[in-house]
Amino acid sequence: MSRWELPVPGGFSLRCTVCSHGFYMLAPNVWDAQAQTLHRVLELEHPRVVVQVSVREQAPGMLVLESSTKLANESRAQQLRRMVSRMLRIPLPQIGNSTTTHDDECEKFYAVYPQARAHGFGLMLRGPTLFEDMVRTLTSVNVTWRNTVTMNEKLVEHYGLDKSRSVNPKGLGVFPSPKQLADVDESDLRLNCRVGYRASSIISLAKAFVAGELDPEWFESPDTALQDAEQAILNLRGFGPYATNTVLSISLGHWDVLPIDSETRRLWRDKSKGKKVDDAKILAYYEQFRPYRFLAYWFELWSASAVSRGREAGTRIPLD
Repeated sequence: MSRWELPVPGGFSLRCTVCSHGFYMLAPNVWDAQAQTLHRVLELEHPRVVVQVSVREQAPGMLVLESSTKLANESRAQQLRRMVSRMLRIPLPQIGNSTTTHDDECEKFYAVYPQARAHGFGLMLRGPTLFEDMVRTLTSVNVTWRNTVTMNEKLVEHYGLDKSRSVNPKGLGVFPSPKQLADVDESDLRLNCRVGYRASSIISLAKAFVAGELDPEWFESPDTALQDAEQAILNLRGFGPYATNTVLSISLGHWDVLPIDSETRRLWRDKSKGKKVDDAKILAYYEQFRPYRFLAYWFELWSASAVSRGREAGTRIPLD
């Protein structure tokens, strides 16, 4: 076993970050609400090795990351820490400065939406890779959440590495890589993972990553203009405006984009006591929160879900 300490901004909450939206429910993520610990299986490359990792909050400002496998090679350990840091949107340990861009980003958001500070809301869980985030987004479009959960379970079960089954608490594998999905037969993917018409989009996406047509570093570079990233995603099969905005916000941190979907409209119908609210009016309301429209909207959805579902929802959307 290997163990590392990861410094985080002072106001960071692991629970609130992990449970900020439903991605934490998707395999191979496992959130232990009682132990306040995130588990999952990750695949390291060059050469490939599969490890189970756990992350917990040791003290304010400090997380503990543990892996099931001892990683004597520092470059491999760094690869693992980089993946976990991406998931939680925290700085890599060698940066060593608690005043991070993530911390600054939260402070800027709190300046326009101060109510979010008291709940530790601000950072949002994402995947260890852009590819995983994009596939998860495809599985969440035009479908119930229950089916989204099933699709991701099946993707991991059928196309994750078999040898990882022994280390995952749910008996599942890793999230499949682009290489693992690029050559999958479309009909098999439909049958095995119940992804329906999304199969062609998932395979097309995987092939684009394998061919180098999609470069994660380019998408995540601060030098890449939002408009360029948006157009590049819109050009992909299966990515309409909603899916594109979801990737831009949750995965890439462009917090000013605002996807409008059934959840957005449901939230506003509830706010308006059952009355339908036009999309234009919804967009107009969130103008006051620029450049953090998405975070403002998501905090309201996050809060409303916790209130409506009561304490039973505490592990999903914790407010206390």
